Amino acid sequence: MEIVTRLGEQKYKATKVCENLQDSLKKILEDHILPFNDKHMVDGYNFRLEHMYNLKVDEIFKKNEIVLKAFFEKFLTPNKKYINLEEITSILK
Repeated sequence: MEIVTRLGEQKYKATKVCENLQDSLKKILEDHILPFNDKHMVDGYNFRLEHMYNLKVDEIFKKNEIVLKAFFEKFLTPNKKYINLEEITSILK
């Protein structure tokens, strides 16, 4: 939810399409997320089983493991295990 909120903020509030964060979140949900998730919104468990926890997704992660690790290693260290709000906002920009 945090990423969706930040995407809405960057896409609509920062560009002055929307006046506030609430409207920008509503717009990104209505324009870019909800139209593509109608049947999955009702049953999140089966969505995860059908579309997330499967061999095809596992293959994609394995093929891109080096790139994904490099991306996270840019922000993480042994003492720092999470990406903070400033960093994720920078990534989204």
